[in-house]
Amino acid sequence: VVTLTGEGGKLKRNLVLVRSRDFELVPDSLWKALFQWYGGSPALPRQVILPRNSDQVEIELYPVSLRLLRHQAQPARSSQTTWSGMVGGYGAAALSSTGYAYVSNLPTPPKRYLAYIAAFSRLATIKQVYDFLSTRLRIRPEDMRLWFYRDEVRILLI
Repeated sequence: VVTLTGEGGKLKRNLVLVRSRDFELVPDSLWKALFQWYGGSPALPRQVILPRNSDQVEIELYPVSLRLLRHQAQPARSSQTTWSGMVGGYGAAALSSTGYAYVSNLPTPPKRYLAYIAAFSRLATIKQVYDFLSTRLRIRPEDMRLWFYRDEVRILLI
């Protein structure tokens, strides 16, 4: 699964992380130099934000994580199939010998699969998310749908 934004991994939610004790804010160029000199764990880059009603910046440890799903068309179902099993007390053999058939006019729903993962600041607007995704993925905004799905936010790309 491709990650569209550079946040690194997810952090456990039940940890209380304190700046200067558990982590430190450093510019990207300094992190790269330190990593090159000393090695270490992979980077977990995060955005620095200025929360509303505050004059002090903070690091956004837990950005909003989005799962982006892509639709894949399924092969069309056969429009006519014979009945199988028991229907109304009659077996399939009796129905097929009298010429009855089951006709399905229902469209085949598209298969959805996880295509991308992205994370955004909790201060980002829906428009900013849509603009970023449509530019990055070269998809028209009207071809995307945002859904709240079982305590998760997912975006469907059509």
